[in-house]
Amino acid sequence: MEAIDLLKSRRSVLVKNLTSPGPDKEDLQQILEVGLRVPDHGKIGPWRIQVITPKGRKLWEILRRKSLQISTAKEQQRSK
Repeated sequence: MEAIDLLKSRRSVLVKNLTSPGPDKEDLQQILEVGLRVPDHGKIGPWRIQVITPKGRKLWEILRRKSLQISTAKEQQRSK
């Protein structure tokens, strides 16, 4: 398959629709190396990449829920 054909068939996927298994470590390394070479249209800021493992995703979900609880509690106190 030609590179142009790959680009034409590319589609975005919502995070909630991503399924396991993800790429293995070698494939992920290649994806990140290629991604870092993408032009940033003059925004010369440094790239920061975070790879979230399944264990890290569980932790993120716990933190997200706790943050939502805190925000809800603060909002309820303001409305009193």
